[in-house]
Amino acid sequence: QQKVEGYLAHKWGLAGSLASSHSYKNSAPTFSDPISAVDLTLYWGPNDGGTNAALWENNVALGRYFAEEKVNGFSATAYEIPASQAKVTGATYYFEDINRLLALSPTGSGVIQGDPDNPSGTGMKFASNSDYQFFDLGINTGLQRFIVMLETDFLAPSTGSYEFRSDINNGKSMLWIDLDQNGKYERIGGSGSERLSNSALPGDVTFNAVTLTAGQSYRMAFLFAGINSNHSWELKYQVPGGSLTRIKPLQSSQNGRFTTTRLANRSIGALQTKLEAKASGLTAGNTYYYRIKGSNSGSDWADSTASFVAESTLSQTTGTLTFDTDGPTPKWTSSTGRRGSGQLISTSYLDSQSNSITYKTAKFAFNSLTIGDGVK
Repeated sequence: QQKVEGYLAHKWGLAGSLASSHSYKNSAPTFSDPISAVDLTLYWGPNDGGTNAALWENNVALGRYFAEEKVNGFSATAYEIPASQAKVTGATYYFEDINRLLALSPTGSGVIQGDPDNPSGTGMKFASNSDYQFFDLGINTGLQRFIVMLETDFLAPSTGSYEFRSDINNGKSMLWIDLDQNGKYERIGGSGSERLSNSALPGDVTFNAVTLTAGQSYRMAFLFAGINSNHSWELKYQVPGGSLTRIKPLQSSQNGRFTTTRLANRSIGALQTKLEAKASGLTAGNTYYYRIKGSNSGSDWADSTASFVAESTLSQTTGTLTFDTDGPTPKWTSSTGRRGSGQLISTSYLDSQSNSITYKTAKFAFNSLTIGDGVK
């Protein structure tokens, strides 16, 4: 943590604010120390190559995967309200549905554990533009067109009614909670509304009370729109039977209550490399094998090889899709570049005169078929 504090303090000319005992009071840190990470490669093909790379038909570099740790604090992601939108109506638009906000490209992100000057003692209170600039979120506070999202996993200490509050001077704030714990924010989820306030007015906001269950973890996202000159923001909460208290993730009494994932490179967990790859040229019904190899100062393979059977699937929402039923081999083509073939099936029946009528139909078989309204 001190390395990050030192780096940001020297970057923004705030080294004078560091305590005299701070390790990087006089000079910025370097980041030459090894990072806990591994470069992953996926090997796959119609045959199991085991731990011999030369025996695999295909390989795909998945990227660098960083070690993860659960820390007290919030994952912060910042966004700029597009210039095409008025800032007040834009903020309301994104607050109404957080998934609209998540569809924007963020300007920056980072793990925040409290106020830059005294994270443990002050906690989640930001009093000035410099507090936002300290965390290097890529926003221009002077334009007054930014939105900051603070996400955390809240561990409910007891069952009952909880309240959460944003103390703000002159902006907008909103809170979303994944109440049904299905990994996404929904206007109306399985456990009710996951947007805890309908307020569109600036000023302090005490969000709608919500009932939580002891020992359960709930993903939540506090939103703040900096659309006026004063960007002060303070987060508070109240447990059943308790009093309204400022959120201080690093305080011993709140240890483990507000947590998030931080990567070894200090990034938020959402930026972890996704372990996925596209495979093309597969034959439906055939078995394919795959195995991952990791490399850093050394290298190692996954403990075993896994396999899957390729399915014939077709999913398209836009563009054109053509089925040619002429023989001897019916074919289908898509504007996406995909194509395939079917087969002619002979069928017969007896008519009312006991005559045998034979005809042929084109059959296209798919394990899964999804064709959207936008397909022609």
